[in-house]
Amino acid sequence: MGKRVVEGGPIRFKEDLPIATSEIPKPLALAPFTILPDRLTVWYKGRFYELGGATGKSFARVWRREYGLHEAEAAGAREARLFKSPDVVRAQAEWLQRVLPGADLSKRLGAQVVAVVKEKVEELCVVPGRPPQRDVGRGTTRRSADTSVLGEMHGYERILHLDGKIYELLSLAEYLAKFEKAMEPAFFKSLLKECESATPEAVCRRMGDSLDRLEKKTYGVIKGKVHYDDRTFELRLDGVYFIPEYSCAAAEFQSVYRAMMEKRLKVDALKDLS
Repeated sequence: MGKRVVEGGPIRFKEDLPIATSEIPKPLALAPFTILPDRLTVWYKGRFYELGGATGKSFARVWRREYGLHEAEAAGAREARLFKSPDVVRAQAEWLQRVLPGADLSKRLGAQVVAVVKEKVEELCVVPGRPPQRDVGRGTTRRSADTSVLGEMHGYERILHLDGKIYELLSLAEYLAKFEKAMEPAFFKSLLKECESATPEAVCRRMGDSLDRLEKKTYGVIKGKVHYDDRTFELRLDGVYFIPEYSCAAAEFQSVYRAMMEKRLKVDALKDLS
């Protein structure tokens, strides 16, 4: 609990500064919040996209109607408003007082003190991660320089939020690759090549015309997900058709986001003390 802080130069000790390490991982006293709007939202290459009016190269087709996908407010801008709110500033101050009981937080405590506490935040506030999603786009959309907390969430680089659920966005080729063993090797390779330019409807038509080269049951599964009829959900972005595959409930995603956000707020709270 108590920890001696060593100053630079000749070794000499300050009065013991107690650090309540058990308080470090405890959550900040913040009201519930969400980074995702309630409406259909796509997060891709560090950018938010929402449905708009005019259609173009990027679009979503929902129940026979096509909508344009338009870039919305950046995650960093949304987070900036939250981080500067009086409630967040108060919660940071309360957390610091619990972690450094008795310290005069109106004065600078020194770089060593901050380094010790920051090291403990990194150690005790670990957020389990997921493997990052590789880039499968055609390069028509550049990755945003947005340095938001959301942008640091590996495994959620390209997702769709809809009706309280998070879907991972798989390219058409990635989705078909899951069924490689159910197809003839040569046919599978040609099908993946076709995904570079063909629509989901065309790919399904190609499979339907070649049922002797893949399992019929597999064809039914793919068709039901990729393109059954004009009511099939369809998403095109960055020159690629994406297939949404359920990942988790939005509440689970929000829990991971909040843990990462609170970790950053704790580190930020230490900056004025050095």
